[in-house]
Amino acid sequence: CGTVQKAIHDAKEDIQRTMDDNTKTNAEKKRMITELVNEVEELSTQLDHMQQYDR
Repeated sequence: CGTVQKAIHDAKEDIQRTMDDNTKTNAEKKRMITELVNEVEELSTQLDHMQQYDR
């Protein structure tokens, strides 16, 4: 369960790094951030399912 939380945390850090990256165009940033946000949402869903089974 902790691995999913870590993955979410890492993805959020990646989003921050992407926003701070001046070598990329806004279009590139937007695409990367969209992918990361989707990843975070998927992981959050997995986490919800796991926590339901833990109860």
